[in-house]
Amino acid sequence: MSMKKYEIIVNNNTFKLEYEPKSSSAKISDVVQFLNQQKGFPAKAKLYIADENNVRDIHYDLNSLKNNVIYINFSEEIESFTIQHIDKDERNISLYWIKWMHVSNQQKLKKKLRIQQKLKILDRNLFLCQIFFYQQELFYLVQAIFYIRYQDKLQLFQIDAFSYLDKIKQKIRQKLGIEEEIELYFRGQQLEDRKTYFFYKIYQNAELKMKIKSLQKIQISYQSKTYRFNVSVNMTIEEFIKYYKQVEQIHQNQILQVYYLNKMLENNTKIGSLDLADNAEFKITNKILEKTMIIKFVSKVQEQVHFSKQVSNLDYFSTIFELQPFKGKVFQFYVNGNIVEITERLIFNSIKFKENEYLIQYEMVQNFQLPLMSPSKMMKATHLQNR
Repeated sequence: MSMKKYEIIVNNNTFKLEYEPKSSSAKISDVVQFLNQQKGFPAKAKLYIADENNVRDIHYDLNSLKNNVIYINFSEEIESFTIQHIDKDERNISLYWIKWMHVSNQQKLKKKLRIQQKLKILDRNLFLCQIFFYQQELFYLVQAIFYIRYQDKLQLFQIDAFSYLDKIKQKIRQKLGIEEEIELYFRGQQLEDRKTYFFYKIYQNAELKMKIKSLQKIQISYQSKTYRFNVSVNMTIEEFIKYYKQVEQIHQNQILQVYYLNKMLENNTKIGSLDLADNAEFKITNKILEKTMIIKFVSKVQEQVHFSKQVSNLDYFSTIFELQPFKGKVFQFYVNGNIVEITERLIFNSIKFKENEYLIQYEMVQNFQLPLMSPSKMMKATHLQNR
């Protein structure tokens, strides 16, 4: 069953439209929405609505109208409103008051925007405000223009003024092909990553100073001591650990864990990617507690034959192949009656000894005597024999 159709006369007979409700509970607001979709009138425009001589509001039921003719006039002015932006600190920033204008030209509506009043918070010399419409919604972009001198040339940048500095710096590095981290300055003040460009009220077409960070000053806290270093921003955490072990003479098999702001850093993290201030503090901890072990080696065939060797729990097991009677021969090793599976990176700390009893039994492999060989070759031979 079709619904009752209505004739809509718009802006003193400028044009007419026919409207058929989709439901029996339709209101005049549905008619206004239909007009907005068909002709592009702004949703916030002031309205005059009537049937015959009776003024109606948008909540009036269509079924209550006495006839099927509705008169609607759209005002040229939008109800007072402002475009607003909410910054990181959740403060409202009103940008512009907007007035809507429309004119009729060959039954086509043209939209015009006019700045009615500009608030003091924005200066025409500071920013450009672009305002546009899409499907009855109003959008805006506050554009800032600045320059950076790089390799004796001024480079132009256009950005959204409400972008954060860390994002702007990323765009600068991409455009200029800079891998290192950079710092930006305006009138001697460093621009902080967590603030927007708008925050600093930089005038339009300003020249910003750029500093490329090739070295980073850091502090290292390790075993209740503090050390200071200047390191490359391109250095990874893994590379720094290797460098730090050499400088502080830390055992090569010690596993160091590096923390920044109480978060453990991955080995592939670059120093320059951490957005550090000068003398940023890192904490380094040992994953393995280093200790001295006295290993007792006992012959499995002749238990009265034995000797002891002092090692670090971080030492490689392969260091014993330089000892007598193991040098140049192949042996099987046992701990708690179990064969020790020898690998290239096996350390004493990984062997499951009884608590405070560091006992290793050994047995020479019969009919398998070799000429003098390196510990690595000896280890491979032992591994093959174990298999």
